Amino acid sequence: MGSGPVAEKNPMRHGDVALGTLLDRMDPGEESDQLVFFRALNAAGPSGVEDLAPRVLRAGCPSGLRSLVVEAACYLPWPEWLPVLARLLRHETDLGRFALGVEALGRMGHEEALAVLQELARIRGAADFQAQVVEVLARTDPDQAFRHHLAALLEGSASPGAANEAARQLSLLLKPEHLETLRLAVRHPDLLISRHALKLIQGIPSPEAAAFLLGLLAETLEEIRQDRRLRDLTQQFRGLPPADLRGAVLERLAEPLGELSAEARSRLEEGSGAPALAVLDPLEVLLQGPVDRLLLDLLRAILDPKGGRPGVVLGEAMEGVQQRARRLVFVVDACAEGLSGMVQRGFFLAEEVVPLLASGVQEQLGREGLARALATLVSSEEEATWRLLLEQGDAALRAAAVDALGERRDPAFRPALLRACRDAISEVAQRALLHLGTLPDPEAQAREFLASPNLEDRYLGLRFVGIHRLQGLGQDLLALVEAGGREEFTLAVLQALAALGNRDLAPNLLELLHSGQGARLQEAIAETLRDLADPSLALTLCEKADQLRQPILHAIALESMVRSHAGAGMGVDEEAFTVLLAQVQGAWAGRNPWALRLRVVEALVVCPGGAPGGWRSLVAMIQDALAERRPGSSSGWSTEAAGRVQMMLRELQKRV
Repeated sequence: MGSGPVAEKNPMRHGDVALGTLLDRMDPGEESDQLVFFRALNAAGPSGVEDLAPRVLRAGCPSGLRSLVVEAACYLPWPEWLPVLARLLRHETDLGRFALGVEALGRMGHEEALAVLQELARIRGAADFQAQVVEVLARTDPDQAFRHHLAALLEGSASPGAANEAARQLSLLLKPEHLETLRLAVRHPDLLISRHALKLIQGIPSPEAAAFLLGLLAETLEEIRQDRRLRDLTQQFRGLPPADLRGAVLERLAEPLGELSAEARSRLEEGSGAPALAVLDPLEVLLQGPVDRLLLDLLRAILDPKGGRPGVVLGEAMEGVQQRARRLVFVVDACAEGLSGMVQRGFFLAEEVVPLLASGVQEQLGREGLARALATLVSSEEEATWRLLLEQGDAALRAAAVDALGERRDPAFRPALLRACRDAISEVAQRALLHLGTLPDPEAQAREFLASPNLEDRYLGLRFVGIHRLQGLGQDLLALVEAGGREEFTLAVLQALAALGNRDLAPNLLELLHSGQGARLQEAIAETLRDLADPSLALTLCEKADQLRQPILHAIALESMVRSHAGAGMGVDEEAFTVLLAQVQGAWAGRNPWALRLRVVEALVVCPGGAPGGWRSLVAMIQDALAERRPGSSSGWSTEAAGRVQMMLRELQKRV
């Protein structure tokens, strides 16, 4: 152990030292003095805090001593530290020291220490300092931490960042007894607060929370239905003359108005002003629904010549419907997904929830969350229900349902996924194919697709093989190519083979690349071989291109050389570069070659290795091609393409 000022004046390591004497002599930054300080403080016990307090709280106290005191309070959490830490931490600017002091208060754990923590949570507003207090409070006083975060959440849209973080923290503190508080927050007019509160309730594992979600879902579905009726009424009433509007309103109120006297009904039908309005007063208590309230407000506007115009009433009603729409749909989706989780936790049976969810989907009262929840809970035997999901007009809902059904990985839902594979929207069909491949024996499913007499099913099979890279289907696909048939289908088979990326199939593909194949098939086979990215196979493909003498095949062979060597992390050696130059010449000399020449230059610019002499000849050839371009002529590259070639040419010139 090194010696410091204390050790020089008094060998305190070998015996007890008075704490006051030690504080006069010690250097807080010296390790040996720090050890002696802790020993002396431990020996002095809680009474030693009295010697430390005046020194550490004075304005000129060295930061090193403050650090030692805070550390001591953390490891020796005596109650006597409380007034010292309370004053020290109110103004502490060092985050590390502050965090250690807050931890010391947390270790004390008694009521007075918690009160200091709560005060610090109120007065230390900086985010970093606030986070330290909140973390300790969450461990030592979860209820206070919950109240603190709830207050931050209730700032809502005025401080969205703080509200979002508060919601995250609250999710870690949830208890069943918090349900009542969060139920009130769900009704908050601020959408941010309402949404977070509802999501938090989803995380409370209690029968009461489950029952609340079920009740709220049923209530919200009915509210959406009422709003739809309001919207329909407003659209029907708009533009009607006053007399016709009065008649239409009275017709819809016929049942409650039937309780009135003939004289009262006559006033409503023909009168106006105070006598007619007085007839409406008893109806205020009877008619409480949104639609009835709209009808009463309209009738009041018609009867009162000094009141608001009916058009204003209709406008306000429509505006209210529009304002509520987003909130209501979110509530439906959130409640539905929350209920799905509650069923999986065992608070409900699926059959208790599915009918309500299905009615919401049937009437299109929710969005993806509702569809996901129903798809998560529906039984495979309830074909009408899962068909309802897959027949929704909105592709987003179908996609959500397909994902939920697929994630269950239940073979009983194979018919549902097969149906979804034929969806008119390719993204939905693609998702269904992805999920179908997670079910047992995907190769058998692929062969079933490929053996179908329906051409669309066979195309599905090819996509299925490619998506899941079913190597066991390689020979089946080769047999389809060899069998010939429709060229478009054979091209799709080759795409599936390319997706497999199986180099063991290369010899068979090379045999299929011959002059008897059509140009499009030759190109597709060559591209499939190119995508295998094998250097030795690339050389063989170059030989095939030399035999067939098709410019497009030379270009593909060139790309194969470049990709295979670059993918293997090796440069093109001198011998291979000679072969590469021959492919460039073959592709360059085609009829109307400009698109193909651009493809050649794009391949060359990423080619690794090569000899300077060869690059020099290639650069000259590209420069000559650029010089052929004439404004207004069809010969040569377009302005845009020429610009790209010039940029790539500058890169190639660096290799000369």
